[in-house]
Amino acid sequence: VKRDPSASGKPKFPYDYEKGFKPLPNGDCGDGIINPHPKHEVPDKYWAQRKRLFSRFDDGIQLDKEGWYSVTPEVIANHVANRIVQMIRPGDISAPDPFQRGCIILDAFCGCGGNAISFANIDVVSAVVCVDNDRSKLKMTAQNASIYGISPEKLILIESDACFVIDKCYSNGSLISRKMLVAKAKQFEVPCESFEGYKIGGVELLPECIDAIFLSPPWGGMDYHKVGKRGYDIATCMQIDTNVDNELNEDTANTESTQACITDAKNILEDSKSSPCNKINGEQLLAMASKGTKDRKVVLFLPRNTDGVALGRSAVKAGYNTSIELEQNVLNGKLKTLTAYFGKGGNKNDSSMFRSPTK
Repeated sequence: VKRDPSASGKPKFPYDYEKGFKPLPNGDCGDGIINPHPKHEVPDKYWAQRKRLFSRFDDGIQLDKEGWYSVTPEVIANHVANRIVQMIRPGDISAPDPFQRGCIILDAFCGCGGNAISFANIDVVSAVVCVDNDRSKLKMTAQNASIYGISPEKLILIESDACFVIDKCYSNGSLISRKMLVAKAKQFEVPCESFEGYKIGGVELLPECIDAIFLSPPWGGMDYHKVGKRGYDIATCMQIDTNVDNELNEDTANTESTQACITDAKNILEDSKSSPCNKINGEQLLAMASKGTKDRKVVLFLPRNTDGVALGRSAVKAGYNTSIELEQNVLNGKLKTLTAYFGKGGNKNDSSMFRSPTK
C-alpha cells in the first residue's frame, strides 16, 4: 500500500478558516437563538451549526441525540451524492439511462436521513434504500425527507440490521433470495406502516437490485479523535453491533448455498428482537459491502483522523486491487470528514471519474 503523489504536500484547496475566531456563548450562531437543549445531549457547537447540517432546519427537522453528531453536513452530503451517481453512471448523467430504471443506492446506516435526502434529490436516482435498526430514526428520516419534498416513491425505509442486509441479502448487486425475505416477514413480524406518506417495513421491501452501497457506520461516539491525528484505523477503532456472524458468505450462486443462506438467516433472525450478540469491525464491514454490489462500488464516510495507509490495507483484504480515493471534505475552511471511494469509478485513475472540491 502506497500513498499516491497527489496525497502529498499541502491541501489542494487552502483552508481559509479565520484564526482567532471565537464562537458566541450558548450555541448562538449570530441569530440570537441559544441552545434550548441540555448541553450533555446537544453540545453548543452542534446547535450553532444546525443549519449546516440541514439548511431547512427551522422548517421542522428532527434529530435525536446521536443524530446531532453523526449526520453529514448538507453541503458535504450533496457532494458525496453527486460523486456516487458519477460512479454508477460515469460521464453525462443527463444522457439516456442505460439501466432503464434509474440508480438505486443502499444507505446502510441511514440515521436521520441526511445522506438519503441528498441521494434522493438527484433526478437520476430512482430509489434510496434506507436501512436502520431503529424505527424512530426511520421516522425522522421520513419527516426530514418530507420537508425537502422527497417523493415517497424514492425512499424505501427498512427496519433491519444493516450488516444482515449487506451480507445476507445482496451479492454482486442482486438480491440473493426473495424466499428468505418472505420467510423473515412471516416469521419475525416487522410492523409495516405509513409515516408522513412514506412506507416503513422490513426486509421484504428490499428491491431486486442495487448499484452502490454508502456506509456511514458508527465511528465510536464523539471520542473518535482521541486516537490521534492519523490514528483512526477501521480495523481496530470501528466496532459495529450486529446479529450477523463474523464469517462472510463465500458463495451464494448455487441452490445449495442459497438454501444454506436461508437457514443461516433464519437462525440469525430468531434473535432479531434482542440485543445484538456480535460485533464486527470496519474492515469486515467493508469486505461484506464489497461483495454486495457489481464492480464493488462502495463509499465509506470516515472521521478526519483516519489512517489512509491502514485503510488501504483493509481495502486489499476486502479484495480491492486498484487505487482508492480518500477525499478530504473541507467546510468553511475546516477539515470535517473524509470520504473513501472504492470500486469502478472510485479509482482516481479512471478518466471518467468526477472530481470537484467540497466547499
